[in-house]
Amino acid sequence: MSVKGAVKGVIQGVVLSGPVYTRLRAATLRRPATVVSDARTQLEAVSPRPQGVRVEPTPLPAATLDVSVVVPVYNVEKYVEACLESVLSQEIDGTLEVIAVIDGSRDGSEGVVRSLAEKDARLRVVVQENAGLSAARNAGIALARGRWIAFVDSDDLLAPGHLAALLARAREGGCDVVGSLWRRMSEDGVVGELGEPVRTHMAPWGRLYRREVWDRLRFPVGCWYEDLITPCCIQPLFHEEFVDDAGYLYRSRPGSIVEESSSNPKALDSYWSLEEMLGWRRDLGIVYGQSDYDRILRLMGPLLMGRTTFLGDAGRRALFSACCDLLASLDELGGARTTLGGAWPDAERALRERRYELWCLACAALVREEGSIKLATAWHIYRQAMGQR
Repeated sequence: MSVKGAVKGVIQGVVLSGPVYTRLRAATLRRPATVVSDARTQLEAVSPRPQGVRVEPTPLPAATLDVSVVVPVYNVEKYVEACLESVLSQEIDGTLEVIAVIDGSRDGSEGVVRSLAEKDARLRVVVQENAGLSAARNAGIALARGRWIAFVDSDDLLAPGHLAALLARAREGGCDVVGSLWRRMSEDGVVGELGEPVRTHMAPWGRLYRREVWDRLRFPVGCWYEDLITPCCIQPLFHEEFVDDAGYLYRSRPGSIVEESSSNPKALDSYWSLEEMLGWRRDLGIVYGQSDYDRILRLMGPLLMGRTTFLGDAGRRALFSACCDLLASLDELGGARTTLGGAWPDAERALRERRYELWCLACAALVREEGSIKLATAWHIYRQAMGQR
C-alpha cells in the first residue's frame, strides 16, 4: 500500500469513526449556528443563477418505433463516429432510430454525422445554434418517435447488448424507467472498472425512459448539472427498475464538465439547479415522501461539497446556509428524518440546526461511501471550518 493510501486508511478507519469522531463531533456542536442572511446574494456574486431554465414541453410525435436514442453533438469530431456506430450496431427486438442533434458544433462533427446518415437511414440529423447539452437533448425529445427514449453522450460508447438488456426489462412491465450500471473508459477508449456497484449516478445516460416521462418534463437549459432532474422530478413521479448490464461506457476526457467543476464558478449551478428543480414540484404535482427526502439529503452532502471545492470558507458557509433555507422551505418534509445510516444523521442535523462545522465533518466521514470528493479535500475543508491549518 502507498503512503498516501495508508494515510487515507488511517483517517477513514480511526479519525472519522469511533471515539475520535465522537470527540470531533462534540467540538463542532460547541460552535454557534451558521446563519448567513444574504446567502443567495453572496452566491449570485460568485456565479449568477441561470435564467429561463424551464422549458414548456410540446406534444411529442406519434409513437411509431420501439426505441429512440438521442445523441447531442458538440465539438466531438474525434469520438462521434465510434459513438454512433456503437449505437447503430445495437441488436434489439424492435425498431430503432438515432437522433443526432448538432448543437452549433464548430469542428468537423457535423460532416462525420452526415456521412454516417447517408449509409444508415435510421440516423436522423438535426442542426441548431449552440444552446447547450440540455437544449440539444430537448430538441431530440421533441422529435422522438420511439415508445422508449434513451440518451447517449457523443463521446461515450455502448457495448453490444446494452440496449437489448434495457428494452427487455422495460417490456417486462411495472416500470417507467430502466437504469443500468456503467463502466469508466479512458480518453483513448480503454474500458476500465465498474463505475459503481449499485447505480446511484443521476445522469440520463445508461437509462431507458418510457416516452410518457417526457410529456410534462424537459431538461433545464442554461445550467450545469441538469442530472438533478432525476432525483428531484423523475424519481418522485415514476418508477425505476435496474439491470446489472454495465454496457454504458463513460469516457473521461479533458474539457468535460466533470473535469472542470472543481475550478469553475459555473459549478455553483449544482445549487442553483437543485433550487430550480425543487421549485417545479408543485406544478408537477409532486408531494415528497421518505425516499425523496433521503435523496434530497444526499444532494446536500459530499456531492454538493465536491462540486463546489473552488469556494473558500466564507462562500461555502453561504452555500450551506442557502441549503438550510431550501430544506426548511419544503413544508411536507418538515417532520421527516433520514433513514440513511453512517454519518448521514449528523449531516441531517447540521442542515436542520445550521451547524456548518458538523456538516463539514459529516461530509468528510461520508466520503468513503459517497466517493464524490477526495478525502484529503474534505478533511481540509473541515479543518478550515474549525479554524485549523
